[in-house]
Amino acid sequence: MVPKTTFSTEIGSCILFTASSIAVAYVLKKLKQYVQSREILGNSKSNATAQEDTEEERKNLIELMERRKPSALWNTAMFFPDFSASEKDSTTQQFLWYFGQATTSIRICIYNFSFPELEQVLSEQYERGLIVQFIVGHESTAAKLRLKCLPCGTLPKDPTLPATDKLMHHKFAIIDDEAVLTGSMNWTIEGILSNKENICVSTNPKHVQRYLEEFSHLLGICETAKTFY
Repeated sequence: MVPKTTFSTEIGSCILFTASSIAVAYVLKKLKQYVQSREILGNSKSNATAQEDTEEERKNLIELMERRKPSALWNTAMFFPDFSASEKDSTTQQFLWYFGQATTSIRICIYNFSFPELEQVLSEQYERGLIVQFIVGHESTAAKLRLKCLPCGTLPKDPTLPATDKLMHHKFAIIDDEAVLTGSMNWTIEGILSNKENICVSTNPKHVQRYLEEFSHLLGICETAKTFY
């Protein structure tokens, strides 16, 4: 039989040990919670700082874009026909002005193109060293542009596609990869002088990105088919 004193001592030791363990466990738990709370707080601050940095970058980009392409001029719409195309303040001259403002690149995807004044502006920009690229709807248009040394591609015909999916009927231009001009108007004398048409201008980054993706996709098809040169 275990002496009562020994048993009591062991029980007391056990109780003391258990109490100490509980106390230590409690302290460790609280310490862990404290550390976690500090980490969460730190992450929150980091996230908040990152969000502030992102917001600051966004504001800086908007300010830079506003200086480069003021929204009052680069987010608008033009309507045709233009019966005073040769006049200084005409809609046609406004349309040409956008291409003259390009500083790095002009990427054009157009079904038909027969606009001598714009051809002249694009040739001058190309000679200045800007990237000027065309993707057009048929070879006769491409041949005219290549005579002016403007890089151009035509989409190869795909016999596996349904008849309704064989026409490249886009009408858009991307200026400096920062602005898009697009609308119903065919870039021809008839389209400018005779038809009711429209052109929309936008610097919305999401819009520009979508058009860049489409142009890149079509350009890849042309390069694979060796029709871009």
